[in-house]
Amino acid sequence: MSQNRVLIDLTDIAQWAGHHGGTQRVVYGIAKNYFLDENVSVKFFTYSSHSNEFIEADFKPIFDRVENTVIAAGSRDSVKLSQKLRIKTLILPYVPKAVLRNEELKKKIKSTIRTGIHNARAIKGRIKGVYAQAKSTVVNSEVGRTVIFKENDIVLILGKPWDEPKLQSLLDEKKSQIGFKVVELVYDLIISLYPHLHHPSLFKRYTQQMFKAGQASDLLLSISESSKNDFLKLSNQLELTPPPIDVIRLGDEVEISMSDDDLNAINLSGYGVEEEYLLCVGTVENRKNHALLYYTYKLAHERGITLPQLIIIGGNGWLSDDIQYLIRTDPALKEKIKIFSNINDVTLAALYKRTLFTVYPSFYEGWGLPVAEALAYGKVCVASKYSSIPEVGGDLVTYFSPYSTDECLAAIVKMLNVKNRTALEARISREYKMTTWHDTYTQVKLSLEKL
Repeated sequence: MSQNRVLIDLTDIAQWAGHHGGTQRVVYGIAKNYFLDENVSVKFFTYSSHSNEFIEADFKPIFDRVENTVIAAGSRDSVKLSQKLRIKTLILPYVPKAVLRNEELKKKIKSTIRTGIHNARAIKGRIKGVYAQAKSTVVNSEVGRTVIFKENDIVLILGKPWDEPKLQSLLDEKKSQIGFKVVELVYDLIISLYPHLHHPSLFKRYTQQMFKAGQASDLLLSISESSKNDFLKLSNQLELTPPPIDVIRLGDEVEISMSDDDLNAINLSGYGVEEEYLLCVGTVENRKNHALLYYTYKLAHERGITLPQLIIIGGNGWLSDDIQYLIRTDPALKEKIKIFSNINDVTLAALYKRTLFTVYPSFYEGWGLPVAEALAYGKVCVASKYSSIPEVGGDLVTYFSPYSTDECLAAIVKMLNVKNRTALEARISREYKMTTWHDTYTQVKLSLEKL
């Protein structure tokens, strides 16, 4: 049994509906392994902005919800037909043959169906959000007690406390009264050090949070050496003496337990995905630099170089309207580059499995999970050479400057060569070691044991 009790903040995942994003995956991956380890003393809590209190939370309902989602996603029966094919199967018997022969009518019908699906998804998202909030209220009412901290406790903050500015202030107050230890996770310093790559509304709040975390924490965990160095840089600018910082490596394990045959059976053509394509995964926002890919494809078109279709998977992020408009409306490229923002984990797994290789042009990352995921799937990745990205893949990744369309195009063309690509895939298969979330948990646990 561990000498110190660990208390983990679940605020970021307690009311989360749908598939986990990057931060939620980190919180869940580490918290889950604490939950499953019978040899540690661990409790969970959330922050209530309504009462400005820390409330005890039960991890098991979250565990059951997430794990059941993963199991359902891994079922071949649930995904063996694409959405398009399922709709066709239901509707075609009732569509007159005259309509099927009329291309204009078919286009109008498809447009109407797409609009209906979009609206249905929006409604479903709102319902899931309300349901998750109600369910969380029920869970909290069952546990419902204010957390009683003890002097020997270690409080572990893994999420985004800047989304709840009073959380950190309350934590500081409790710590000063009781004397427990605080450990916080640092993702990246992009908002504070590179504000031109993010929305300006977060600069003050985020920078204040980083300062307070540096002041209050007995230990910081960083997801990369790059983020650690950036925190030290910010500390110097703010004249802050930083606490010790340990670097941990995030999990990149493939969580979909489906065979290659099952993944290959998924109908990607229903999404308009061609047989050969490149894949780029990541929120469509300014810092992810999708603009470079657009202009790289324009450059290839100008030079008469034929590139495979590019599939971009990512939700809408900050400052991306202009590039999305260009991609969606450019007659020369609108079928060559496609953006999807609502892809489930199984379809994403199939896309990774069947892509020629992946591309990741980001200006700045705290880590670069899509690079690690590509390597975990045994796929070549062509990526930006800046910030933390070289830490992820070392010399198993082909790099380019995120400011150079020439370098990006040259790297893509190089990996389109079958001999080059298969040679690098063989090295990835031999040399890349996937990191499990249990590995990440072990690193966190060892760091906390030093306190």
